[in-house]
Amino acid sequence: MRKCGCGRFSALFLFLALLCGCASAPSDDLLYYKSVSAEWYAPDRELPSSEPRDNVNGDDPDDVYVKSLSQTFLKGYRFVLKNGKIWCAKEGKDGWELFLGTGLPFARKKGAFDSPSSISEIFADGDCLFAFDDRGRMYYVYTQKLPDEKIWDWRNVFGWPDKRVLRQNGLVRNKRGWAMGVRRKDILWYEDRFANQHHYGTMGLATLYFLSEDGQTIFFTDSGMPVDFSNRIQGPEHGSFVARSIGCSGSTIFLIADDGTMYTRLIDFDTMGCDPMFFKYTYRKLPQKWTGKDYLSNYSPWALPAEDWKREPAIPLFGKARLSRFISIHQNGQGNFARELRVAGIDPYGNEGYYFKQISSDEWQFRRAPLSIREGDFLSGKTERGMPTEFDFSGIFFDGGKTDETVSCSVSGFDIASEGESTLTFTMERDGWKETASFTVYTVEMWTYMVRYNPGFDGTPKQFFCTVVSPPETLETEHEEFGNFLKGLFGSIDRKVFALSCEASSEYAYIAGKRADGSEWYAVMGAGGNVIHPSEFAVQSIAGFYRDEGILLDPAKEFSAADIPEIERKIDSNKKFISYMKGELESYEIRKESTNRFYRTYSVVDFITTITLLNKIDFPKIKTMTSFGDRLVGTNAENFRNMYEYRSANYPSLIELTERRVENYEAVLNALRGGAKSAKCGAFLMDSFPQYFSAAGIPSFLDGISPSVSQTAVLKILGDEPFLSAFMLESCSGGNERAVVSVSGSSYAIRSALSASTSLGVPLSDYLSEHPIELDAHFLAVEGGGFLRKTFGVKSLQQKKGKFVWDGTALRITAENSVFPDNVIFESARCPDSAKKVRSQK
Repeated sequence: MRKCGCGRFSALFLFLALLCGCASAPSDDLLYYKSVSAEWYAPDRELPSSEPRDNVNGDDPDDVYVKSLSQTFLKGYRFVLKNGKIWCAKEGKDGWELFLGTGLPFARKKGAFDSPSSISEIFADGDCLFAFDDRGRMYYVYTQKLPDEKIWDWRNVFGWPDKRVLRQNGLVRNKRGWAMGVRRKDILWYEDRFANQHHYGTMGLATLYFLSEDGQTIFFTDSGMPVDFSNRIQGPEHGSFVARSIGCSGSTIFLIADDGTMYTRLIDFDTMGCDPMFFKYTYRKLPQKWTGKDYLSNYSPWALPAEDWKREPAIPLFGKARLSRFISIHQNGQGNFARELRVAGIDPYGNEGYYFKQISSDEWQFRRAPLSIREGDFLSGKTERGMPTEFDFSGIFFDGGKTDETVSCSVSGFDIASEGESTLTFTMERDGWKETASFTVYTVEMWTYMVRYNPGFDGTPKQFFCTVVSPPETLETEHEEFGNFLKGLFGSIDRKVFALSCEASSEYAYIAGKRADGSEWYAVMGAGGNVIHPSEFAVQSIAGFYRDEGILLDPAKEFSAADIPEIERKIDSNKKFISYMKGELESYEIRKESTNRFYRTYSVVDFITTITLLNKIDFPKIKTMTSFGDRLVGTNAENFRNMYEYRSANYPSLIELTERRVENYEAVLNALRGGAKSAKCGAFLMDSFPQYFSAAGIPSFLDGISPSVSQTAVLKILGDEPFLSAFMLESCSGGNERAVVSVSGSSYAIRSALSASTSLGVPLSDYLSEHPIELDAHFLAVEGGGFLRKTFGVKSLQQKKGKFVWDGTALRITAENSVFPDNVIFESARCPDSAKKVRSQK
């Protein structure tokens, strides 16, 4: 995404300034809390140096012929790594010298950032050199003048709207390789699938592409996106292609597999359609009156979908000819096709050098060069393919807020990449007949200003714009009812850009649209037809981490001194898990207000542009920005609020359970360090709150009354919510009234009571009669119109403090009230038969 497609226009700068100014961000530490178990368990690691491993041009080369992560080039300059420092040679001149005198990134402005001690990886393209230091932190420098950027001035922050340090995180640390591409004035224009050319604007963009550890996915980020690797591109062959190496130039990716199969594709955040605030897009072939050399062609609609992966012609191999993993691509002119591909290898006569061709050519040639290719760098020749990275979901259809029992829906070939193509199918079955219709749906990911980790796979969803292909002939059906149904959904939106919306993960996909009358419909689909709510997906993910064997000790095992290293690792992993959850809570709390402020500020800007008619003018791109800006910003705000509410409700309880686990494991460790021959996990360690409540003798449900208003009620343990320290309070006197009562510190209090009663040798109930468990209570939700609402009011009850007291035989819950300081809203007792009858009828 571009920081600004037409940066010299003050109106657009004002618009962006208003947006950026309201989106304050938390510190780097908060932004980089890990989101998957592999990150929690892995120790901090330095980024290994790419030299001499990637010195394909030799350890002391005269020139750079093929790019690698230790040797690279761009227009006018060559760069190599030597002993952790960058050396540079200007084109046409002999000899190497330390780049900018030091060979290391440094800040010209005092105190801006500290210079790293060593550089591990470099890559160059166009007018930019990028480098990662030995701790995985990125730096970059421009070799040509850009608006608002200084030449030969190292930068250590990246992205938009918040510029921050980019680090190689757990998603990309074990990558097979990475490359960077710049699309700016040297290339000048981009040509879409309908052969319409579009000027680059005034800023252009630089995109980093990381080839995943399994070689099937490409993670990417660019100068106009939040600083993370949360966006992804599906690899060739429906994601099953396993690439050995990656190269890039001018947003054109170059991949090669171990069997020598090669693919190329020009794709970045702008060309894939994810940037409707800055560009117009279309799924129809429209006439273009400008060429790519005309600046105004930047304003013409860009055709979607983005170009497909192109399989490059194979390099003929005979005699001694071999290919290596070292590939590169570099821009050498204007437009899409000004790219030269290079593959390092050996010709049929045993000479080292590289095969090369223009990207549009079908013929490869060989040029001898003094390369240094080790045996392990040659391609194995084996064909390897993985599983396709696509999902099939099926489910139900909601229309006007109600389930339509006669309609089912499914989507096949759905990929959680930043853009994709899938098939959406509807089936109607009624009155003895059944009919099915399928439609092509294109998805592009909505831009977000939130820093993420691995959305779609880490418990958080992805948001997409969708466009359906539904020409009139696809809406003609055998049965009139089905045809009318389809026309109501798609009759007026054939190829209409982003007419639908979608939320998806690896577990579900929700596609939503509006009929002509404004009523909403939803296709709600899950894996294997299992329709789940997004919050359940998040619960399943975090629960999986909590129960991961990598952080658990065997509760039945007798541990000895030989097990101390394992126990220490498990304790450390659990502490990292706690730190992760606390960090996310803090991060989301900080971002909560800035998210709302971002949305409010955008709404004000949108209102101003509307009443001043600026949104009717598309120069400079005001209309383009406001056309989809409200949906983008609004969806971001809603998505953030959902994630915030889930975390604030669930994480404190999970933190509490994990802290009890750590205390138990530390007791085992201390016993062994103190000389004990063996030790086991304590008998009072539980995995869920219902287990703790049961151990304390609290029944799964208790009959009782509310003495202040003489209402019968029942209190139930939330057995279906193992990670919530909470109960459900229900009225037994009609009205369908319910309240969720959350209690704090229950695991600690119950464990302490169990330990004390055991030490004293008395039954727990006897101990609790003298030392009852007393906990702070909070009221999370209230439903219905009975005594709780009348006594407190819904909102006021949720703001009240309360107490939860269990003495081994009776349970009492109180809540503060302006009239009654400790108003008893529940006291355990047996419900009368009439109340039981009411409850059983429910």
